[in-house]
Amino acid sequence: MDVDAVLQSLQERDKWRRRLEVLASSLTATRDRRRRAVSQLKRLRTELRRLQEYSESVLEGAQGSLSSARLNAARDPSLPAR
Repeated sequence: MDVDAVLQSLQERDKWRRRLEVLASSLTATRDRRRRAVSQLKRLRTELRRLQEYSESVLEGAQGSLSSARLNAARDPSLPAR
């Protein structure tokens, strides 16, 4: 092998090593973003579940008070019966 071939081989090796380093750092960054996204999704699901439970309890309370209000309401003789 001559000197030019050896230098070219070293340059190719360094080029591919740099590319590999860039890909490895990109993979690490992508995994970090995915981990953060999964964590945020879990928090959102938890918050939605809490909001659903709260809204259902409010709705149940409202329906209970509406039905008791209907039972206790005085009948208006001027309105037709249902």
